[in-house]
Formats: sequence, C-alpha cells, structure tokens
Amino acid sequence: MVLPSEAEAEKLTAGWKHFEDRNLGLRFRYPPEYAVRTEQVGERQVYISIDRPATDPLLGEYREIFNGFLLFYLKPGDLFSLSPEGVEAWIRTLPADESPAFDPDRIHVEHTLRIGKNTAFVITEPAWPGDTTWVQTLIIVGRNRLVWDTLGDAAMGPNPKPLEEVWPLHMAFLATLEITR
Repeated sequence: MVLPSEAEAEKLTAGWKHFEDRNLGLRFRYPPEYAVRTEQVGERQVYISIDRPATDPLLGEYREIFNGFLLFYLKPGDLFSLSPEGVEAWIRTLPADESPAFDPDRIHVEHTLRIGKNTAFVITEPAWPGDTTWVQTLIIVGRNRLVWDTLGDAAMGPNPKPLEEVWPLHMAFLATLEITR
C-alpha cells in the first residue's frame, strides 16, 4: 500500500470538501458529490460513512459508499503496544459485540506505516466468516481514538467500481485523514 505524496494528494483532492469534527477527533477531505454521515454503533464506536444516494434497477434506492470506517474511542486500559503483536492481541481481546473482525484469530498484521502523525497497521483478515477471500484493513492509532478502515469499500456493493479507479482516490482520502485526539 502506497499513499500519495502530499503534493499528489493535494492534486487528487482538489475541490474536495473538508470534514472536521472536534468531538470525534477527526479531520479529512472527501469528494464533493458525497456526504458524511455518522452513527453511534456502540458505547465506544461510531460508524462514519462517506456516501451518496444511488439507484439500482434491481435493488432500488441505496447508499453508494465512497468509504466507511469505524472510529473507536480508546480508554486508558485499551492502550496497547504499538507493535504488530500488540495490535493483534488487542483485536483478540475485543468483546464480540465490539469487534469488527469476523475471525479475530485469523487476523495478521502485514506491516506498519505512518499516516500523517499517526501510526497505522495494515492487516489482512477474512472478508466474511469462513471465507477464504482476504481483505486488507487499515488500523490507524491516535492518542484517544482508533480508526478501523477496510480498504476498497467502493469496489463492493450493487454497482462496484473497478479497483484501479477506486484505489487512488481511497489512498488520497487516507493521505488527508488526521486523528486529532
């Protein structure tokens, strides 16, 4: 996974809207034809969807996703070692109703990188329970927040876009993502 340089990200996101929510502790840019929606999905989790209304001849109306991710509020006891082993251990200790992982025992941290000021971990995990298809997920760690972002959401759904079209925009989005808390 390669993020664009700051100059490339600036070019790719020219004309994009800015999102900032100090309570959530997030800041990012997103395409202007989409909207940001947030939904509290647990005591410590907020689902953030960047999507727009769309219509499919078979399914009718639905929300076309540019990106959707979970924001975790971290408590002091949650802080884990910022190492691949520490991230894997944290995922395995999450209660089932808080874990976005379908099979926590099969998650593997592939590598670590920096996104802005934050450490990020690229993990592979099964796409669905019992599935042999693996997807990449990015876990970005802030001081009091953690983002769990499965890569390539826009390449799935009723009218998937080609991954080669989605990937550069998703990487540009990630290059603008900042966890501010």
